[in-house]
Amino acid sequence: MRLLDERYLNFPTEGVLQMQDYLRAEGYIVNHKRVRRLLRMTLQRQWVLWLSIQSLI
Repeated sequence: MRLLDERYLNFPTEGVLQMQDYLRAEGYIVNHKRVRRLLRMTLQRQWVLWLSIQSLI
C-alpha cells in the first residue's frame, strides 16, 4: 500500500495496469483486481484529505 501511495503521488496519471507492472518489477506478485481495489482506497484517502484542507480555508 505504501508503494502504491508513493507511486501515485509521483505519477497520478498511471492506471491499474501500469501500477501492476511497477509492483511486479519491484518483486510483488499482484492481481490487477487487487491493485484496482487498493488504488480506490488511495483515491478515497486523497479525496478526504483534500476535503479537510478545503474546510480549513
